[in-house]
Amino acid sequence: MSRKSLVGFGLIAMLSTGALVGVAAPAHAERPPAQIGGKMSAPPLAIDDAELDFGDVATRSKVTGSIRVRNVGDEPVVVTDTSSDCSCTALLTDGYAVIEPGKDLVFDVSIETRDMGVMTQKVRLICEGFGRPFETIVRANVTEKVEVNPDGVKALVQPMGLLTLKSIDDRPFHVLSVHGGKPQFVGFDPENDEAKSLYRVVYDFTMLPKEEIPSVVVVETDHPDAPFVAIRYFSKGKIEPQDRESSAKVWKKEYDFDYVHRLVPGESAEIQVRVAKAGRASRENELKVSSDNELLGVEMVGVDLDSDPKWAIATVRVTASVEAEGFQAATLTFTLGEDRRCESQLFTRVVGG
Repeated sequence: MSRKSLVGFGLIAMLSTGALVGVAAPAHAERPPAQIGGKMSAPPLAIDDAELDFGDVATRSKVTGSIRVRNVGDEPVVVTDTSSDCSCTALLTDGYAVIEPGKDLVFDVSIETRDMGVMTQKVRLICEGFGRPFETIVRANVTEKVEVNPDGVKALVQPMGLLTLKSIDDRPFHVLSVHGGKPQFVGFDPENDEAKSLYRVVYDFTMLPKEEIPSVVVVETDHPDAPFVAIRYFSKGKIEPQDRESSAKVWKKEYDFDYVHRLVPGESAEIQVRVAKAGRASRENELKVSSDNELLGVEMVGVDLDSDPKWAIATVRVTASVEAEGFQAATLTFTLGEDRRCESQLFTRVVGG
């Protein structure tokens, strides 16, 4: 079946889900007369399943699925638009899709994930002549290979508590640290017990001032596909509102933390980060980066302003000091001219040497 894009739609799911969803439909057929169904009526469409479930999906990844929609009515149904629960971005073309009576049409649904969490969102087909859209659910469990709190909240809201860590492939692994500290296990003795696929560990930041509790808590493991697992800590502190002048200067990275999985003392690795473009300022000013950790040096290697319409793709070289050892965290500060500044976290482990 030919699939020509009618509408692409994106969203950002709230809090821990952090996902982008897009819907694309086939398009371009002879337009039939509008079938008026009334203000409260929904189009006579149906799908085989009640929702599209992507299952386990990795963080910071893109996947695509499809929904097969059937016209169970007696007249053609004209799809004119799509929408979702949160309208972050939208791409509209001049096309439309027609579903003939008794026929199916396949709509592609794409997900771009961010942080861990359960994503549940509605996507809608808006049809000509009907006051209500056709709705279906898109669901995904956004996770690393080591999952945090299976079937539970994927974020921390208290400065002290328990974390459940489970490998989704049931592979045994070890927990190496909880944000650089020695893990405190419940019901497990690391000196005598064999590695397991599920652990309960204690985290405790009660000795830290509230402003020093990390916003991203990192658990290190020796699972080959999950060397770092990041969990959000949501502070209940007040967020000061931005004034109109400062909000005009809002500038950010695509993600507020990054990893370098392993570094050797005295050696370097390069990472790519995406920083929001700022119009002429991006071409007229030098993008700079600095680190607040003297054991982790950073320098800007290059900036690509042409490959992506929204993001400047920066290549950053990270170098571990010869004195560096073990878990390392740094706050990276990106600046562009005098007006734009943003921060992000960098995590790594320095080994060997």
